[in-house]
Amino acid sequence: MEIRFRLQRTSLIWLACALISFCATLYLGYRFIAIQNNLLSQAQKNAHQETEDAARELNAFITMLKPIAQQVADEIGANQLSKEEIVQLIKEKKPAEITGLGVAFIPYAIDEQTKLFSPYYLEQDGKEQLINLANQYDYTAPEITWFTPVLKNGAQYIDPYYALGTKTIVAEYAVPIYAMKDGKKEAIGVVFANQSVEHLNHILNTLFLNQTGYWAMLSNKGTYLAHPQDQIIHKQITIFDLAEKLNNPDLAKAAKSILEKKEVFFEYENEITGAPSWLFSEPLEGTNWSILGIFDKSELTINTNSLRRNLIYPSLTAVLFMIFLTLFIFSLFSGDHAARWWIASAIVSFALSGQIMWVWHAAYRYPSFHEQKKYIVKNKADLYSFLKEKTTPYRYGIKQEKTTSHDTSKKATPTSGSLENKQDVLLYGYKNDRYIPTGIFINSLQFNAANQVAFSGYIWQRFTDGLHDDIPRGFTLPQSTEAKSNELSQIKEGDTVTILWEVHAVLDQLFYFDRYPFDTKALQIQIWHRYSKKNVVLVPDLDGYQLINPRALAGIDDDTHLPGWKIVATNFGYKQVNYTSNFGAYAVGPFGIYQEVDKSEVPELFYNIYVTRRLIDTLVSDLLPIAVIAVLLFVILLTSTQQKLAVIGSCASVFFATIFAQLRFRSKLPQAQIVYFESFFFLMYAMILVILIVTISHQLEFNIPFIRHRDNMISKLLYWPVLFASLAAITFGYLY
Repeated sequence: MEIRFRLQRTSLIWLACALISFCATLYLGYRFIAIQNNLLSQAQKNAHQETEDAARELNAFITMLKPIAQQVADEIGANQLSKEEIVQLIKEKKPAEITGLGVAFIPYAIDEQTKLFSPYYLEQDGKEQLINLANQYDYTAPEITWFTPVLKNGAQYIDPYYALGTKTIVAEYAVPIYAMKDGKKEAIGVVFANQSVEHLNHILNTLFLNQTGYWAMLSNKGTYLAHPQDQIIHKQITIFDLAEKLNNPDLAKAAKSILEKKEVFFEYENEITGAPSWLFSEPLEGTNWSILGIFDKSELTINTNSLRRNLIYPSLTAVLFMIFLTLFIFSLFSGDHAARWWIASAIVSFALSGQIMWVWHAAYRYPSFHEQKKYIVKNKADLYSFLKEKTTPYRYGIKQEKTTSHDTSKKATPTSGSLENKQDVLLYGYKNDRYIPTGIFINSLQFNAANQVAFSGYIWQRFTDGLHDDIPRGFTLPQSTEAKSNELSQIKEGDTVTILWEVHAVLDQLFYFDRYPFDTKALQIQIWHRYSKKNVVLVPDLDGYQLINPRALAGIDDDTHLPGWKIVATNFGYKQVNYTSNFGAYAVGPFGIYQEVDKSEVPELFYNIYVTRRLIDTLVSDLLPIAVIAVLLFVILLTSTQQKLAVIGSCASVFFATIFAQLRFRSKLPQAQIVYFESFFFLMYAMILVILIVTISHQLEFNIPFIRHRDNMISKLLYWPVLFASLAAITFGYLY
């Protein structure tokens, strides 16, 4: 059959439509990249700003040492104080925000009977105590950097060193004490104030540790002074050692710039989660240290719904481009050659199938989690603000009780405005007689049924003497249908008791499967305290975890495996539940009820585990039967004219095979939901019905041009494009 080339008016229309859709595809693709880059750029700015804020905050805690030490030195120099008065002075002047404050005198300066006298008031082993450094070592020895050099050279910040008194590395400011002797001003000793790396690490972890990363500090030699992994600090590992371990020479180059007190931005896969991360560095004033902020890029952006939808849009216009381009090309040729129509059908089908797979990619890359609105714990400071707001009882609009802090014996005396709003949380103000620190660690997890999750692990709680004496020990899991707990240990440290339980439980969960197999799940473990007569609040024991970054999977054993699923994130959260019962927690007087406990007033603790389905298994087990059925139906359509009415039997066989495949599919899911992949089975039923109608109409010789033309050729050509177009529409409707 002769094929002739010709340019028609319709050809120009198809060409114009193809060009428009092509330009739209380029624009939407560029728009997605721009949105993604803008989000990353803004996240990078925020991360950099957060690092600067953290450095500024640490600097405030370091520079506050200077006025404290200077004030004590001036007071001692201006007055002849006894030993007891000096001890009392440093006790009064030492704020809780610093590690230690001390005085060291030159030999026999305090009196003729005392060679060396150095009272040092410091926080050690969780409490403040007084020691005399003169009883531990000779601080006048030449190798001691904080005494003799200060006497000779004047007030100064001392290079960080290992302090024998505190048994830790400290940042210190020291100032000479000058007194008048024989009309001359002479140095008689040194006042020193310091911050330990533990204090500085506590500041970082309390005020800045959050869901986007973690913090570290480096000495002037590149040694880690603070890091979430304690072994890195204890083994005195350097950033160069870490670069060698990660086989990352670029990190070693960046480390050299950091030690040169430069601000550094570096991208690498961090040593804890292995996730692509940003590293920012800022030098700390008054020391030779640097602070490092390591931020997980995947946690810094992100509105996943917006990104998913903007990633889907270009695929829609790309399909239109392929269709219009095909129409344009074929409109250039005349003739009724069947091969070109089959080619056109194949091209359109290929474009539509590509669009479906692109939407799958977008849905898998940027998943959507079904979960109720709740507060997610980001860091200690934010958690305390939330608890303070949500757990203060009111009666007729008036606060009924005030938060009782555990450490109220010493008031903070902040020297910087930036500290004032953070005193309560830094001084353990989140500890309250109603707050019970609680942690969880899971080592086994599995789905027992479509809406049931079983787990095994450990739960611990910390109780403080004098604070939680009237609160019974223990917890309960209100979602559980089966739960067993066995107390393993009680560990007493100071005034705190930590109780550890081994737990096995089966929990009822509300899951949505509408996007199956691209569904994601938020497994929620709700924890109550067993005491119902008082609104006790369970507080996540954030200090019990190295990181609370969702990707670090805090509370999950590395060997925990959930068959068919991938654990992608964890976090703690709170949700207020509107209960219609007081659970019998009320008091009765002569005239009736006068007091009751409303649990709806208090947010409840949840531990959340986010999982995504592994697609390979489900694509093979669920999609393959549908693909086989679709091919069989196409073969039946191709041979329908030869089979004649026998096609009814063929369609019946495929129909029953489809029913059995759907029943097998339904056995894995709740019966009340029609999910994404199940809609494919309904489409197969529709295709079976259409094939029967078309074939019977052809056999009965109804005068329908659509069916009669070329022995039902049009139906055969449209089979795959219509099938894939229907699948694409269903996919867009479910996964958009």
